[in-house]
Amino acid sequence: MSFLSTTAVICAIGLIGLAVGCDDCPGYELALKVWAKSGEDVRDLWESDRVVGCAGVGSTLLAAGNYKSNRVNTWDNVQKVKIVFYDGQGFEISSATFNGQGKNKLNFMSKANLLESSFSDLDGNSPANFFSVEGHDAGNHVKRNFYINKSYGGCPNDYGWMVVNGCRDFPCSWDHGEGCPSFQTARNKVGKWGTGDIVNACIFAIYLA
Repeated sequence: MSFLSTTAVICAIGLIGLAVGCDDCPGYELALKVWAKSGEDVRDLWESDRVVGCAGVGSTLLAAGNYKSNRVNTWDNVQKVKIVFYDGQGFEISSATFNGQGKNKLNFMSKANLLESSFSDLDGNSPANFFSVEGHDAGNHVKRNFYINKSYGGCPNDYGWMVVNGCRDFPCSWDHGEGCPSFQTARNKVGKWGTGDIVNACIFAIYLA
């Protein structure tokens, strides 16, 4: 059974030589990498001043452990920001690229800043009730970050494109993913959460250019 044919996530760390990574992103450098089920709160790490891992080691996409570079904190000359969801072999499932000029690590992710995405139906005019790093983050009730969501219709009828779920007691069964944190994304167009439209990714990464 292939990774993309199931919502079950199988994350094998250290499959050296199989990664595609961001080979199609010349000029970008890996700024953040978090493995699913690693116990790391991705939004908290991103917004903090913490630096995790060592350049050249943790900064390799499939290296064991999470990674965050200091450039996230300094935001030096950031022109573009690319968010990528990967499978366990380092192949891209989905991505979205944003304008980073004059922005910061908290506000770059918005419809107005979206430059392109891998989704056929997502652009600056697409309807969305959440579209930000913060996303839908309401204390202990819900923590859906780096969240691009189209609509809520009650848990079985929620539609969106991508989400990073933290470690909380969630209101919907689809929030739980396959561990903490979990990374869920639609494939090529908006999907219904908790169905075969959605893939559980192994790696969540952000690149800066």
